[in-house]
Amino acid sequence: MEQMTRQCIFKLVLSFDVAAVVSAVGWSLLRGKRPSRYFNEGGYISWISFFQLLACAILAWRIFKLHKGKLTFSTPKSSYRLWSIIALGFLFLAIDEVVEIHERIEDMIFQSLNLEETSFTRRIDDLIVGSYGLIAVGILYFYKEEIKKYSQVIPIFVCGFILMFAMVIFDLVSNKSDLLFLLIGDESFSEIIKHWLRALEETLKIFSEGVFIGALYRCLQISRRFPAVSRL
Repeated sequence: MEQMTRQCIFKLVLSFDVAAVVSAVGWSLLRGKRPSRYFNEGGYISWISFFQLLACAILAWRIFKLHKGKLTFSTPKSSYRLWSIIALGFLFLAIDEVVEIHERIEDMIFQSLNLEETSFTRRIDDLIVGSYGLIAVGILYFYKEEIKKYSQVIPIFVCGFILMFAMVIFDLVSNKSDLLFLLIGDESFSEIIKHWLRALEETLKIFSEGVFIGALYRCLQISRRFPAVSRL
């Protein structure tokens, strides 16, 4: 029964994501707009991303509360606290999706270092997003003993991170047309490819979030089967 429920939720989330992407691209093309039109910040795909990240935060927080409720004693270094960190991380990402914190950080870097706009510096915000993923991997490694309890879910998390880092790569490439122009040699065609890559980048993002929702839901199911313990 649990497996059926898990599979249904996973398929439902990914089916919804596929439908959202197809509708966004299709509606853009039907209206004669760029394929990335509804993938831009403030578009409805961004709001889907926001709610998916929020769902991840809620699931991680439920895992944290479930662990905490089964403990008779804990310390600040208790491994179950990983889930509170994950919850806060996804909450931060959800807020970032709406208010564009990484863009504001980029602006602060430009102002504080008095940087000029170049091909590299205009990609600082993409590197910031990539650093989010690296920080997440580092935290998971630090709490690897906790993650080992969910060994069957690790491949799903890996899949989510692969999609996320692929998104960052496409974001770096599609931020401006300069790299594409070097590869293609045609300015107008490079611009067209850039907008398709932006749509692909956002697609990878919401798919990775969908995968993380499935992984966290599975972790929640596993956590419910853990017995009460005196210390973690």
